[in-house]
Amino acid sequence: MKTLYSVTFIITCLGAIAWGLIGIGGFIGKNINVVAFISRGYTVFEYSIYVIIGVSAVVHIWLASKN
Repeated sequence: MKTLYSVTFIITCLGAIAWGLIGIGGFIGKNINVVAFISRGYTVFEYSIYVIIGVSAVVHIWLASKN
C-alpha cells in the first residue's frame, strides 16, 4: 500500500503542476499545456492522461483517509 500511495502522490503532484502551468499561461496569454505538448495533438491520449491523473487523485485521497 505504501508504494501505491507514493505512486498516486507523484502522479497527483505532476497533474497539479500541469494544471498550475495552464493557469499561469492563461494569465500571461500563452498556452502552457504540458499534457497537450506531450500528446502532440492526439486528443485520446491527452484525455487518457487526464483520466489517469484524476483516478490517481481519487485513489490517493482514499488511501490518505484510511490512515
